[in-house]
Amino acid sequence: MEDAYEFLYHTGLRKGELSNLTWDDVDLDHDPPSIAIQAKDDWTTKTLKRRIVPLNTRAAEIIKRQARSKKHNYVFKAPEGGQIHPDKIYRELKRALAVLNLEGDVHQWRHTFASHLVMSGVDIATVSKLLGHHSIEKSHEIPPLAPGPLGGGCEITWRKGKEWGTTQTLHHFMP
Repeated sequence: MEDAYEFLYHTGLRKGELSNLTWDDVDLDHDPPSIAIQAKDDWTTKTLKRRIVPLNTRAAEIIKRQARSKKHNYVFKAPEGGQIHPDKIYRELKRALAVLNLEGDVHQWRHTFASHLVMSGVDIATVSKLLGHHSIEKSHEIPPLAPGPLGGGCEITWRKGKEWGTTQTLHHFMP
């Protein structure tokens, strides 16, 4: 699950988007590499729209080290194989936070992703597109921490994440 949590931070995905990500959605052959967030036969996106999310260097590395399965097409798999249930992603993080006596949930990684972009000077319209918001007004709800192309915006979270140590904080507490 550690890779899944770090991937959430580097992409700003919702937990359901991560658990429904399949290898058919992954494009590592272009620059920047990207993933498509799109409806499946048994799942639909929150906004009912398809979007492309460029991957920063670290997110692409995480994808590349995921094992492909002949049985399942999911990028991130449950320990027993198959799809990770979105509630499992939520519950395991809550359990790890409780060990640290911290509050929060998996959705806050979305806010962290967005806040780090804004703090690095990425405009709110780009952040809104990366998050898949149906309107820019939704992106204005991102906690204001400070006052390019989509791919460049995502690369910032990799550099800043390394500086701020964000992606390593819970590493030792995950089951």
